[in-house]
Amino acid sequence: MRLFWKRRGRRISNIGLFCGMLAGTVAAAWGAEVTSANLALHARARSWEPGVAVVPEHEPARANDGSLHSYWGVKADDLPADLGVEWSQPQKVSSLVVRYFDGKMVRGPAVARTQPWARLQYWEHDAWKDLEAQIIGQETSAVRYVFSAVTTTRLRLLFTEPPDPEARRHPERLGIFVCEFEVYAHVPFQWVSSPDRVVRIQRHGARTYQRYYNEPPSGDADYDFAGPLIIEPKQTRIFRDTLAPTLIVPESRWAREPCAVTTSRTQAVQLKNGFLQLEISAAGGFNEIRLTNRVTGESVATPRSRAFQVRTAEGTLTPENFKFGKVNTSDSNEEVSRLRVELTSVKVNVTLNYELRRQDHFYHKWLSLENQGLSDLQVRDVTVSSLELPRPVDLMAGQELTYPITRLEKGGFFSALETIYWEHQGDALVFFPGVTIGSGKTFETEKAVVGIYKNRGEYLGGWDRGVREWVTEYHAQISPLSKEWPDVYCEGWSAKIGVKELLERPQWSEQFIETAEKMGIRYMDAYEPAHQAAVMTPEWVRRFVDLANRYHIATGWWIDFGSDIDWGTGAPLKPLACKLSPEGESYFREMVELARRYKLRAMHWADFFSVFPCNQPGHGHLPGKYSIYAQGQRMLRFGQELRQASPGIMLGADGGLTNPQYVRYEDSRAHGTYYGGYQGDHFSAVEPDLHIDRLYGDMNRAYLYGSHTVFLRPWFRMLNCVNHFGQESHRHDRAGFRYSLLSAIAMAGQVTFNEVPENISEKEIQFAQRWLNWAKTNKDYLKQGERLFDRSLHFADYWQADAESLAGFAHIRGDKGYVFLLNPTAVEQIAELSLAMEGTASALYAVDQVFPVKMTLQGPNNGDYPQGEKLRVTVPAKQVRILWISPASSSADKRSRQPEDTGIAQWQRYIGDWTIAEHSPESATLASRFEFPSNATPYLSSSSPESDWAKEPWAYDKAYLVFLMKDETEELNNQWIPDKLPILRSNATQPESLAVSVNGVPKAVHA
Repeated sequence: MRLFWKRRGRRISNIGLFCGMLAGTVAAAWGAEVTSANLALHARARSWEPGVAVVPEHEPARANDGSLHSYWGVKADDLPADLGVEWSQPQKVSSLVVRYFDGKMVRGPAVARTQPWARLQYWEHDAWKDLEAQIIGQETSAVRYVFSAVTTTRLRLLFTEPPDPEARRHPERLGIFVCEFEVYAHVPFQWVSSPDRVVRIQRHGARTYQRYYNEPPSGDADYDFAGPLIIEPKQTRIFRDTLAPTLIVPESRWAREPCAVTTSRTQAVQLKNGFLQLEISAAGGFNEIRLTNRVTGESVATPRSRAFQVRTAEGTLTPENFKFGKVNTSDSNEEVSRLRVELTSVKVNVTLNYELRRQDHFYHKWLSLENQGLSDLQVRDVTVSSLELPRPVDLMAGQELTYPITRLEKGGFFSALETIYWEHQGDALVFFPGVTIGSGKTFETEKAVVGIYKNRGEYLGGWDRGVREWVTEYHAQISPLSKEWPDVYCEGWSAKIGVKELLERPQWSEQFIETAEKMGIRYMDAYEPAHQAAVMTPEWVRRFVDLANRYHIATGWWIDFGSDIDWGTGAPLKPLACKLSPEGESYFREMVELARRYKLRAMHWADFFSVFPCNQPGHGHLPGKYSIYAQGQRMLRFGQELRQASPGIMLGADGGLTNPQYVRYEDSRAHGTYYGGYQGDHFSAVEPDLHIDRLYGDMNRAYLYGSHTVFLRPWFRMLNCVNHFGQESHRHDRAGFRYSLLSAIAMAGQVTFNEVPENISEKEIQFAQRWLNWAKTNKDYLKQGERLFDRSLHFADYWQADAESLAGFAHIRGDKGYVFLLNPTAVEQIAELSLAMEGTASALYAVDQVFPVKMTLQGPNNGDYPQGEKLRVTVPAKQVRILWISPASSSADKRSRQPEDTGIAQWQRYIGDWTIAEHSPESATLASRFEFPSNATPYLSSSSPESDWAKEPWAYDKAYLVFLMKDETEELNNQWIPDKLPILRSNATQPESLAVSVNGVPKAVHA
């Protein structure tokens, strides 16, 4: 095979050229194997310069962990600083590849610089010595060094110059960030240069420099130096992590201890379980005086706590305004500790309620207010809890809420109000009911939550990982699973199925619904918003509902709260300024009546939903912040009304109800997330692929990981999308569907289909049925889990997924569980997992492969895997492996166990061995060889029209060659060459494509 690459026009610097052979559903195809090994993966990454501060989450080890998503970081004011690797034994090295966060980390010759930005040094005779090296790649995200071989135990880069602050797009990027520091014994890449060639990079008056990654030219120059073409084989990397039981608080050892309540003669009461202990004193007033984290053994005195504060229209009420009454703990037992304290006054009685359940790592507290007066009592603000814990810091819980966190050495405390809109000053938790209590009536406040967490020793998004884990477990505790979980849902909006399609394409629509039932889908809303369905001809709506009911699929529509979009049926809806306005109440009634009339059982509760403060006195609420709380309560009542109107309805939500205190009221998955940051975006850069479902699977894992971490959302409340949007194509992805289905199940048992392909085969349907049933059978394992390997969160514009990596999810309960490993790359990757299961230090475990082929792996200890040892698993390119780990049986037949890489060879389709056949300043011809498998010849004779398979290649049985190319002047992990790459001749106006020939026969190239 020969590839002709012309470089005649615009500057495309440092393009890494890769080639992968991915052939529809071809069983095997392969080229020469790549043998260069990154020696840094087996070394210790470190810094030697004194005074270099370690940045949490960006330690030196991040630069040799195999992941291009994590990185070592050093602040500009900590320079000089160094980064390098150290081996226990001397190594012969001749090449270094440094992959920076982006191309503005270093400077090059664009402004005629001769000074280096960093010094390459090796260790010899107990001293650092400079290395003379040829540097390939300047002002790019990857810089490559080639030098005469040396034998050493250490290699480093010494940085003395910070990046140009004027060139940084964000102030926090004034440091140097290295994603990977790779060292090789032999040079693992080739390059073709264009000596003395310059190209235009910007026009006069255009601000190209704002998006051009290289250092802007000096003065008013518009040209830059042309960079080389790099031919670099993709590397097999090693990804390491530890397999330990998933944190499921009610199943942890601390939940085994019974609850207890103790009282003393000094009027002190203690509530405790295995997680925490709260001490309350009634001596000289009523106060919470001490809180203990029994998981970490840490305790904090709270001498400045305030039991409550109630602000009314007549004044402020505190414990000092009341007489101390009865203390009641009589309904406490081993499963729950309860305390009721009665405080009395002439006008108002207050009862403080505390509840601590055995299985909870938090307690609830709330007030009951009884109006003893003869007139109404208006309650405006209520402070339910205020412990005055030391130095609280706020944890983001979506866009609308933060939770105060008190951080101690081994763990700490968190607190929240269990309602959708509230505020806090420190840990004083306040909400704004704005209610009027009639004479003789009682009002119960919202519940305060105070809980504990334990550190994990790993930082994630500025916090110890344990903070988010334990707070998310709180949300799992108050958001119980429905009996239908794990449910299977199809989003009709994504799939483009609704009333309009039924009227225009009735036969196609019925086939769609029939196939959906076969695939296991039980819930599906339609494409149109509910308010448009409400004004349609009733016969049309009834036809759609009846069609879905005929195939046992619960259906409905999504409730639009202000998209202002015409969804093809007219009547775009603008958002209402107040949900409690007469117009809002009319809309609520209309939606409830729609659900009642057609017995709808699958609806989005609130899409395009937002709340604004309202000052209109006629809406039945107090102004400002009181109106926000009141509108939130109206939304909760709206959900109750929908459930009453149509019992059994499943209410999910899209981009509106993302607040985690809203999510707990949803019956199923929560769709929406934070658009534009923390990796939870819709536009993640993923590894290019021929198969659209694999692309969606890779994108969704990144998108949903952001939802899980930033929105504190349990995995069983995630969207877990399977395949591509039907709006893009109704054709089935013949090789990507299985990967994307298993990718969704890897996160949790519930899944969402975005399309029911019109040409999906019976065999594929049976595959879906089998694995959806498997997920239901194993739901106790799949409801919660942990993401393996890279768990980092990134800057707001660092949109990336699992490119150049290995994805993994572990669902371990006690001493057994499942591990999912997904490889989105074109070459095989290796998982190295240390066993830290629940068991003794001498425990042995068996590892069974569940998918793709059932077999038992051959462990190092007479076929078994010892506790504390490593499980090493190779995952083929673009494939999934699912493993089951459980205690080993002494009676098991170990003769049939297989090596862990059994069956890997058939998936080795990567072509990484290229030679430079010819080159000139403007072009290069590359050549390689590969063997096409004899059993795949039918894929070479497809009769499908080129216009069809070129547009939707995933839908046709053909053999394809896929070229993976990068522009390394762009940000790492987001630098894939875009579709329809323009390559212009010097005087041409139309761009050319690559020229490719196989066995001398020219081939068409599609982008």
